[in-house]
Amino acid sequence: MRTIMGKDPAPEKPIVAAIGDFDGVHMGHRALLSSLSDMADTVFEKEEVRPLRTVLTFDPHPRKLLGDTDLKQIYSLDGKRELMEESGRVDQMIVMPFTGQLMHMAPKDFFEKILIRQLGCRGVVVGDNFHFGDKGAGSAEDLSAMCQKAGIGSVIVPRVVMDQSPVSSTRIRELLENGQVAEADRLLGRPYFIEGTVQQGKHLGRRLHTPTINVPLDPACLIPRKGVYATLVKADGIWYDSISNVGNNPTFGGEATRLETFLFDFKGDLYGKQVRVELLSFVRPERRFEGAPALEEQLQTDIQYVRRFLKEYGGHHEEVWCK
Repeated sequence: MRTIMGKDPAPEKPIVAAIGDFDGVHMGHRALLSSLSDMADTVFEKEEVRPLRTVLTFDPHPRKLLGDTDLKQIYSLDGKRELMEESGRVDQMIVMPFTGQLMHMAPKDFFEKILIRQLGCRGVVVGDNFHFGDKGAGSAEDLSAMCQKAGIGSVIVPRVVMDQSPVSSTRIRELLENGQVAEADRLLGRPYFIEGTVQQGKHLGRRLHTPTINVPLDPACLIPRKGVYATLVKADGIWYDSISNVGNNPTFGGEATRLETFLFDFKGDLYGKQVRVELLSFVRPERRFEGAPALEEQLQTDIQYVRRFLKEYGGHHEEVWCK
């Protein structure tokens, strides 16, 4: 899957486009991607060239230009790209800069100048709460009417409802910030993960007989609730059972918030390597202990609990989660 960055992307082939921010690529977004793939098949039945299944998204997040400067996203652009690629339903992602000019563009101009003339869309997929143009004046129904007039396809996808409430990025952010990762994972359609390059730490874990890998947190993305989690780690293509802590080591004086992970039954060196840490269950909040012995005792209790949890969880189900 390719990613096109820039102000004036010019796809080489006709496209059908799903439009939105896609933060989290959650179950609601996956419904859009499914409709996008179906639309590409429908258009291909009528035309000789198969259109590229395209996600049109924006950077920075539109809410930031609308005043929500403190917004933290679930995943970075790289994270979203990986999830779309893993879905098998997207051929390319176009990242369009969300500028003041674009924000104040009239809905009709956005449709005609961007979707039709610039991108050459053969069809458009949006959610039923989609709005576009200056002050969000254009609705999903307005876009559908414009598509019909232009002779191209359109699909409005109803919001996915789980536990009697619509699935949304905002709802998932709140769950993660409260440590409710199991609930967030259900809405995401797969485990929430943090990715990064393993860095050198202070080797405090070795003093506690639990050597950890240290992964810095992306300042543009949200930080889940500080505490201990049952996790799985993908390193060098292999999945490992693990236990992780999101926090700043208050027992040893505190430092920048980061992710520390102890991989069970692992021997090796991961410094400088990219890893993915999937958070499956919140174990307990981070807290300050009186000293290293008390912390080590609690860690051994946590590890025993997480081992039991992961045994019941049954390992990683990548082939199920990713679609």
